[in-house]
Amino acid sequence: MAKEVGEMFRCDRAEKAHASGEKTVVFMNEHDKRRNDWDLIEWQDVNGVTIKTLLCPECLETFRKIQKDQRIQTQNFMNEQNFMNERLER
Repeated sequence: MAKEVGEMFRCDRAEKAHASGEKTVVFMNEHDKRRNDWDLIEWQDVNGVTIKTLLCPECLETFRKIQKDQRIQTQNFMNEQNFMNERLER
């Protein structure tokens, strides 16, 4: 009987961040297609420290939504600023 070698993937977010109330823990080998659903992200905290965080598919979806919302808010802010600058130049 052959034993498959794999790695444990455990989401770095807290238990309460997950719908199930438990951390997502999965064992996958190197060829498992579910690996594509996980991502190791880098972000900076309020002190400017870079932190690496492994996110499960559930948390990654939420993270990407937050990123998208921030891009939209930033774009809206900049468009508003540009609009105000154009009005002042007239």
